[in-house]
Amino acid sequence: MRPLMKPFLRWCTVLLLVSFTMAVAQWLAAPEGYGASAWAYALKERGYAKVGAILSTLSNIGVVRDASAAYETVIAAPRNYLLHAVRALPTHDSIYFYASPHGLFSADWRGVLLFTFGTVTAYLPLVLGIAIVSASGWGTMKRPVLIGAAVYVAAAMTYAITSNADRSSKSATILSALSLLAVAVAIMWTPLLMRRGRMIAFAVLLGVVSVVGMLSITNGTGPRDALSYPLFFGWTLAIALIEGGAFLALVGLLLRVVRRGRRQTPIVA
Repeated sequence: MRPLMKPFLRWCTVLLLVSFTMAVAQWLAAPEGYGASAWAYALKERGYAKVGAILSTLSNIGVVRDASAAYETVIAAPRNYLLHAVRALPTHDSIYFYASPHGLFSADWRGVLLFTFGTVTAYLPLVLGIAIVSASGWGTMKRPVLIGAAVYVAAAMTYAITSNADRSSKSATILSALSLLAVAVAIMWTPLLMRRGRMIAFAVLLGVVSVVGMLSITNGTGPRDALSYPLFFGWTLAIALIEGGAFLALVGLLLRVVRRGRRQTPIVA
């Protein structure tokens, strides 16, 4: 597994830097009286007028605000739902999270770290999948990855059109599926692992997904009796097996069709 560590660490570093940058951008673009604008007011009141003015200018840059809004409604959706499930975020919306008006020494830095590591956690399966594909070699993984991407796009478009969920919920579902299915495809077709290793890795992935699903259902106002935990663990596991298994089975079927078609194609001199 040594060939996997270098690309995994490289992609993890990229994910961490992007997540931290966007967490700071969300702090800068927080609504008036929150986040950076609250710090700007507090700095001016304490006699740091120039620093406060600079921070106020930064918090009103249109590009930063637009990027923050797009990031919040699309990319950050899985993170918000995950943090809400573990009670780290009161709602599925993080816009008003930096809610310490005029508080210079507030806990905003904790919010930046929370959102950074929340995003990293939400997209870690995607990064792991990319790292496995990279370590396996694109020539070997090209067909399963491209076929998996085509099936995913078709399923995502169908869900986006037919689902009655709001935009944030759709984004959370679609991008969470992308993250999990990317690593699932990488695990099932990588030459780095023997068949037994693939099954073990896939079982671990299913176990982690089921634990997260169990905690999200039993948290908040959900049931907390002793029976509810194994019940909802099994329920999440069944859903993951049915939906994820169907996806992988379809990818495998199409992969066989493509390979068989290539073998039967006559070579023209």
